[in-house]
Amino acid sequence: MMSVPGGHVHGTASGRQSMAEHAAAYARAGLRVLPLNWPTSAGCSCGHADCPSPGKHPLTRSGKDDASTDIRKIAAWWTCWPEANIGLRPADGVVVLDVDPRAGGAKRLAELLAACGVELPPTQTANTGGGGIHAWYQCPAPYRGHLCEGVDIKSSTGYVVAPPSMHASGRRYSWATQAEISVAPNWLRKLVRRPAVAPPPDGTKIAGSGTDGLVRTVASATEGGRNKALHWAACRATERGAPVVLLDQLRAAARSIGLSEQEIERTIRSALNSARSVA
Repeated sequence: MMSVPGGHVHGTASGRQSMAEHAAAYARAGLRVLPLNWPTSAGCSCGHADCPSPGKHPLTRSGKDDASTDIRKIAAWWTCWPEANIGLRPADGVVVLDVDPRAGGAKRLAELLAACGVELPPTQTANTGGGGIHAWYQCPAPYRGHLCEGVDIKSSTGYVVAPPSMHASGRRYSWATQAEISVAPNWLRKLVRRPAVAPPPDGTKIAGSGTDGLVRTVASATEGGRNKALHWAACRATERGAPVVLLDQLRAAARSIGLSEQEIERTIRSALNSARSVA
């Protein structure tokens, strides 16, 4: 067991433990626990045929805000719902990289790491029921919501589904490693933490920070500030995981204001290198 935020999250690996015993073990380790719905032969235990997150959403009225380390409260919850899945709210200063291969997360994460020339450091990791992983790291806030496409960043403001919860696929979540929660290296902190938004270059008229706004900012740039506007917008796009569609839209906007293909690619490459630089 562990003393949060360092050390271990998991308890014993015994398959003989009940869900209630697992939940209590997490609570004794200092993790805030909440009961989640569970998959059934008919779908989600919530009873809604079109449930968008079967077996993953909270059973209690206030959801994640009800998460607790109170052993008596946890015992009462699992007395009411003995099959309930287990949700954990990471401790302050801990993030979990939630990699979903079905959403392209494994591929995009590999591409991002290759672009940075780095590998994820070993840490406490769980296998998810959907074929992905939850990798736990110590890292100070504030955090982004996403690392890249298919990779969410979970923290104390949310929760993760914990082993040995049951996935809708019929597979259980399980601990993949016995490692302690590693301290995120500087390069990973840069990717995980939410950056302060850099001010726009002098003379650049900002048309909004959303996807459409970034494209309009480039499309409305005037001669003398076109490269600066594209670089700024590409940096903001990279902070959101550099979605391919958004970068292509920025390229099209840059072409519309007269930038050459060579200028566009050089500027976007510079933005990618700047935003993803490693320490």
